Amino acid sequence: MAVLEQRDQVGAMDYPVRSELGRDALRSMVGSARNNESQRGLVDLFATLSAEATSAEHPAHEFFVARYEALLASLVGAYEVALAAGDLRDGVEPEIAAAQLVSLMDGLQVQWLMGTLAAPMHQVIEAHLNLQLRTPL
Repeated sequence: MAVLEQRDQVGAMDYPVRSELGRDALRSMVGSARNNESQRGLVDLFATLSAEATSAEHPAHEFFVARYEALLASLVGAYEVALAAGDLRDGVEPEIAAAQLVSLMDGLQVQWLMGTLAAPMHQVIEAHLNLQLRTPL
């Protein structure tokens, strides 16, 4: 867990996902995905532990619950700021968009680890976000 906590601390500095950043927080998710492409061991550790920690009895369960709650809250806030700034296309709902983005990121990581992903993770994330934004990242 200490390795993942350290990874999150470094990631928060290099690729901040804070609500007030709006569109730039979404751009940070692309940077985070690009960074993950160079850290296979950490991505593998994260994917494995997060799947195992779905059990409430797992020692890392609370860590992952708190991590996902915080990330989703930050992304919902970022989407709300982007919406208020006129950056989102009509019909993009912040809570749904945030859940989609986190789910996409996690699913891409598993596909990437399996070797079945044809495109780089960061490009898929960027393409997804560009479908939600009025102007591309």
